[in-house]
Amino acid sequence: MNDFVAKPVTRAKILSVLRTFFPTTPLDQNNDLLNLGQLSPVLSDLGADLFLELLGQLSIDGMALKQCVDHELEEQNHALFEPKLHALKGASGTMGLSRVAHQAQELRDLSTISSDRILGLLTLLDDSIEAAQKFVKETVLPA
Repeated sequence: MNDFVAKPVTRAKILSVLRTFFPTTPLDQNNDLLNLGQLSPVLSDLGADLFLELLGQLSIDGMALKQCVDHELEEQNHALFEPKLHALKGASGTMGLSRVAHQAQELRDLSTISSDRILGLLTLLDDSIEAAQKFVKETVLPA
């Protein structure tokens, strides 16, 4: 990059420079699954390989949450979801999966959680991971 950004540097300024070199995709414009202002610096710090590996781990964590949905909801033990939702919110927010983080927090705030809400969150997680993987492959990894 050969663009100059004066101090103080904000994420918004960095994002505007990045978008000069990496224009947004229709996916980013249509549904905002990703927060590129958060994702881009994390991706830059970690590198593409580690970032993709962490997305894979996030997917595994989502599958583990899905496996325990029926058992925990049958027992009406919603407190068991709290640490899982907290971890999912933190990891997804850090990696730029903003809608997942927001929805996980919304579920944490509810007094009762339906299996449909959890499964909706997991579908959103899968879609967001796919969008992040696509972003990395299109902007960072060589063709």
